Amino acid sequence: MLTRAERCAKAVAAASAPCRAQAEGQARWLTAQAPTTPRRGCPVHVVLRVVPEVGSLRKRLMYRALREATITLALRELAFKTEGAFRIVHISIQRTHIHLLVEAQNRTVLSNGMQRFQISAAKHINRAVSVGKPERRRGTVFPDRFTRRSSRRRRRRGMR
Repeated sequence: MLTRAERCAKAVAAASAPCRAQAEGQARWLTAQAPTTPRRGCPVHVVLRVVPEVGSLRKRLMYRALREATITLALRELAFKTEGAFRIVHISIQRTHIHLLVEAQNRTVLSNGMQRFQISAAKHINRAVSVGKPERRRGTVFPDRFTRRSSRRRRRRGMR
């Protein structure tokens, strides 16, 4: 029986191995992709871009908005999910985008969890941008879905 670290390493190795596909009689090498199913205990690196109208995320109000969105998501996951919970392991706020390390049971849980986080974050960010302005900002915060990559490193013990 494989340990969690060995399963994670095996999944990453399988994802980074070139895949050979036949297209119109020619051999074609596909680029390495993230594993189709995230492994439990193996974090997935997710990047979320923000529209320029929002401005810089490196402000105290934006930090508070993203913190509230993260806490809201965590409390919902704890209250309603017994299995297959979506967890944000780490968050890094940059000027124009956000980096997340998340853990999910499978692709569906990852997709649904990211959708819930994006909705919550958009509401909180729009509220933060509107502080001191006559009208509340409405509209898109994240112009597209998230970009995910498999993380080659396993989460360190003791870090949650």
